[in-house]
Amino acid sequence: MAKDKVANRDYMRRLRLKDPKRVQMAVRKSAWRKVGIEDIDEALRLWGSKAACEICGSKNKLGIDHDHKTGKIRGVLCTNCNTAIGLAKDSPDRLRLIIQYLERWVMEG
Repeated sequence: MAKDKVANRDYMRRLRLKDPKRVQMAVRKSAWRKVGIEDIDEALRLWGSKAACEICGSKNKLGIDHDHKTGKIRGVLCTNCNTAIGLAKDSPDRLRLIIQYLERWVMEG
């Protein structure tokens, strides 16, 4: 392993012990950039101000939802709701069909 990599790894290890919140924010910002979120400051503001998922109200495992085509931030969602939207390919039509399907089984069941 190169000297720089070892030094960086040791530095990050010490920083994680000293200031875990700072490291968590740096990791979160990096992840947001990787998925295409453009306005990191807006993402931080939203993420810090929302206490619950905008769909189901859950307070667990919150994250930033964004449009994958534009990178525009839509809001704060829990992992489950954000995953559901992603699996439906961000399609309101597909989500309506899913709802119709489920309602059919609720009525019959």
